[in-house]
Amino acid sequence: MRLLLCFVVFLGVLYSYSQKLTGNVIDSKTKKPLSGVTVYIDGTTVGVITNLEGEFSLKYSGNTEAKLVLRMIGYETLKIENPSNLDLSSIQLIEKIESLDTVFIDPDPWTRERKENQFIKYFIGGTELAKSCKIINLDSIRLRFNPSTAILSARSEVPIKLENKELGYLVEIDLDFFDMHFRKINRKKYKIIFKNNPTDFSLSAHYIEGASTARFTELYSKERELKRSIKRRKNYYPLSSLYFYRTLCEDDIERSSLTLYYDNQRVEAKNHIRVRKKGEFYKISFRNEFYTVVDSKQNESIIAPVFHTILINKNGKAIGSNGIATNKGSLIFQGHFARLGKSGLLPTDYQP
Repeated sequence: MRLLLCFVVFLGVLYSYSQKLTGNVIDSKTKKPLSGVTVYIDGTTVGVITNLEGEFSLKYSGNTEAKLVLRMIGYETLKIENPSNLDLSSIQLIEKIESLDTVFIDPDPWTRERKENQFIKYFIGGTELAKSCKIINLDSIRLRFNPSTAILSARSEVPIKLENKELGYLVEIDLDFFDMHFRKINRKKYKIIFKNNPTDFSLSAHYIEGASTARFTELYSKERELKRSIKRRKNYYPLSSLYFYRTLCEDDIERSSLTLYYDNQRVEAKNHIRVRKKGEFYKISFRNEFYTVVDSKQNESIIAPVFHTILINKNGKAIGSNGIATNKGSLIFQGHFARLGKSGLLPTDYQP
């Protein structure tokens, strides 16, 4: 069964000019400075650690709507919208309150091994690229399958550390939620098929949803390995969803390495997709509900806009009524883009 993926690629975007963000982080109760706080711009390689006085300084590109994320063990992760418009001189982090484990009425029938295999499959992805990726703190992720809803949920109190050896990134993912929806099936109807492995649920998820923020750092420091990673990123970029979003917003599909199909027929994007620039964002209208995009390696991706007209930035972030980029997706992916998962992430400040 092909995976239907509807969640944002949880990315920010860096635009035309940069400014410096400076701030100070304190404990909300004691008002004392907090050192060692990780401060980063969502979806980018831009990030720092607060000093002994709780101070930080980093570059931030104007008009991006990208979140400023502050994270420290023992405290609630803080995500700040439009940080360039706010006073950051006294940012307060709230200490986490220890909570008792939730008691569930329905017992979890799945083993830890089964849940890990499903999570890795859909979180990291199902392409060749995913084979070079590894979650190095898998044990810290809470996984639970709810038989009543047929949802396998993943939660983590600490950043999920994804090592992508092919692209040369260590991606630290702060997970808001990640849910894999399975279908309930008639055990009696399929008892012959599953006689050696009886189950009440589909073997593959049919719908995935989630939201997160991410920070990228270089995995390799040696010059030879770094150069190799840079070359691989350049080769992979035209196959990525980031490239698709940028090409779509720039109204440049015809001159790109992508080909657009509708109803199994190759079509010209100008006759099916209308792009209008709205400040730093793009208003995009689609003539039909489904299209197929084929890249230079003949990977096929089915795209389906949630609405006839969507408003997004160059990395696919939906724009809410308040003008802020949200974690809500505007396009549903099936095929190659869906199978990429987190293994296919590139920083939003990436330039080939």
